[in-house]
Amino acid sequence: MRVLLLVDRWAFEADDPECRRLRHVPADDNCYVATALRSKGHRVEVLPFDPGVEALFGRIRAARPDVVFNSTDQLGGDRNATSRLVGLLELMGLPYTGSGPLGLALTTDKQLCKQLLRQHDIPVPNFFSLHPGDTPPKGLTFPLFVKPRFGAGKECITNGSLVTGRAALVRRVSYVQRVARQPALCEQYIEGREMTVAVLETARDLRVFPIREMTFEPGPAAAPRFASASVLNDAEYRKRWGVRMVNARLTKQQTQTIAELARRAFRALSLSGYARLDLRLSSEDDVCRVIEVNANPALRPSTGSFLAPWGGMKYEDLIQAVLDRAQRGEYARWNEAGASR
Repeated sequence: MRVLLLVDRWAFEADDPECRRLRHVPADDNCYVATALRSKGHRVEVLPFDPGVEALFGRIRAARPDVVFNSTDQLGGDRNATSRLVGLLELMGLPYTGSGPLGLALTTDKQLCKQLLRQHDIPVPNFFSLHPGDTPPKGLTFPLFVKPRFGAGKECITNGSLVTGRAALVRRVSYVQRVARQPALCEQYIEGREMTVAVLETARDLRVFPIREMTFEPGPAAAPRFASASVLNDAEYRKRWGVRMVNARLTKQQTQTIAELARRAFRALSLSGYARLDLRLSSEDDVCRVIEVNANPALRPSTGSFLAPWGGMKYEDLIQAVLDRAQRGEYARWNEAGASR
């Protein structure tokens, strides 16, 4: 097929439309995706997500793609822009990979995401958000975890995100509001095991991949205890503190519970294509709570990747499976499903 790989402007070299020198090579996800697509015989053209909508519309039309592989994440730091872009693709009648506008919007807003999950009886930490000028409620139970309400990729997530008192909470909330320029989401910190699990939509069901666990060696107060930006992006930092990613050792019941939780969350948030959930298994009550839901997460090969949530599936086959589930819009998808029944 003729595949249009839509990427973020920041990751694109204008003189290289064939994706040979996207920035951060060889770690850039888009290079892996483009190579995998070509290995399956598809013709790939790379196009950056540009803020000029009229020009972007024209360039997409001119490419005449059979399908758009949506690898966008933001526009000028605005995560909400990706759901609007997918809306544009739907208006153009083009099939695209991953989640639609609704699923992207629901997962981008972390507070709304947790509210919806809670309504579906899916365990999440207690939470609240603070806008500039808001005062934290009284009677809080610490520790709390503070992060941007609309952030992604562990933005503003450092060891300082974990606060143990009211003064530290006020300082961290102010920092997030100033740096991220958005409300701060404050949630109960779950002491326990940190895990991640990937979900892939197939023609018949939702495939849940092996559950992965991030392990931390005991250490001083400065030692990491959760997935910060440094943990995810800095191999030397992980080596220094003994942070590892391994297959989670769980009981059969725990594995089944987490897999079913992942499927329920995927459906509750109107996701499609593929997703990744970050979870915490509490050491206090043995309940697994959803911390984050990532629609259209990074698609990296298992080799050389820290998170590597797609274990047990050949990378080229994973990319083809994502392509196979490309949709022509949420309403068209449901109409087709109804017609097939």
